[in-house]
Amino acid sequence: MSATGVVILDENAKLVGSKLIKTAPTHTWRSRVCRINFIKEQMKEFLYDHIDGVADLSVTPFVLEGYSYGSRFQSHQLGELGYALRWFLYISVCEEFTHVVPPKTIKKFVTGNGNTAKPFVAKQIATQFKLKFDDLNLSDACACALFALALHIPDIFNGEQVNVINEYVENLS
Repeated sequence: MSATGVVILDENAKLVGSKLIKTAPTHTWRSRVCRINFIKEQMKEFLYDHIDGVADLSVTPFVLEGYSYGSRFQSHQLGELGYALRWFLYISVCEEFTHVVPPKTIKKFVTGNGNTAKPFVAKQIATQFKLKFDDLNLSDACACALFALALHIPDIFNGEQVNVINEYVENLS
């Protein structure tokens, strides 16, 4: 079983909603396409159900965690899913507000160290932001949501986190 987490936070870093989208392993191209569509549809339904919790969607950045090239998951499957989610966000929101951030950048933003383990990221999120999740995929999604919030409202984050955001933004151009 694999899972994809989705988290929405309000402008004060309070939880609006979270969802863990679980899917069974796939072995054929047809089943992979169905899996990708299922995840996209679940994400779409979740976002539309929770959109009222976001003050101004037109300027709210969305952050997807970039690919972890060293992972054991097959890279073409990551690419397929990543493309489907980017496409959905592009047509639903705006390309300008969709960011794909490397996992090490997100980890550095939350923990100060880009090479830290997922459980430590979850612990830091629980400690710093009082947001606790039962699944590491949801903690990862929360880290992305926090990063997105910092792109939009950096003054509620500490200096080290703002430095990571500024470095990321400088590298966009």
